[in-house]
Amino acid sequence: MIRPKAGPDEVREMSATPDSTLADPEQRIADLQRQLAECKAERDKAQQNLNETKTERDEALARETALAEVLEAINRSSEDVTPVFEAILDKAHRLCGAEIGTLAAYDGEHFQALSTVGYPEQFAAFVRRPFRPNVNMQRLVDGEHIVHIPDARAASLAPIGTGSVRSRRRRSRCWKPSRTKP
Repeated sequence: MIRPKAGPDEVREMSATPDSTLADPEQRIADLQRQLAECKAERDKAQQNLNETKTERDEALARETALAEVLEAINRSSEDVTPVFEAILDKAHRLCGAEIGTLAAYDGEHFQALSTVGYPEQFAAFVRRPFRPNVNMQRLVDGEHIVHIPDARAASLAPIGTGSVRSRRRRSRCWKPSRTKP
């Protein structure tokens, strides 16, 4: 083996055995390709982690922004709480990507919409009046934490009333209570 750039006081060493790089170039190429593949895999994993972190950051920022907007609505409203409910519903639907929805209160017997988004006026007017829970809403009343129907066309859903909304695009349905402790 030869050591490069020996100074005036250094001795150059030579080996009687050939350098492995020169002896088997195919093996050296294979080793370099393996190392390159490992580096690419590490880079891809780091990029995936970075993308996931960016997504988490963006979601957290969106939640913080929505919360700030709701708090602003609360701060602006003196006696009328309707803008607060509208802000809550609007921000929740924007975060979830939902097209339609209702924020409703339950008085122990009836539901009543406090705010609606995306529904035809006929349905919105219907749910603003007190109405009894349908089968899925009753599941919430009975204590379920979430009711999710992945494909409403495949499930037998009892409508809330004659103003129930039918949509070809809206297949999934989800109900989530916001309970307060007594």
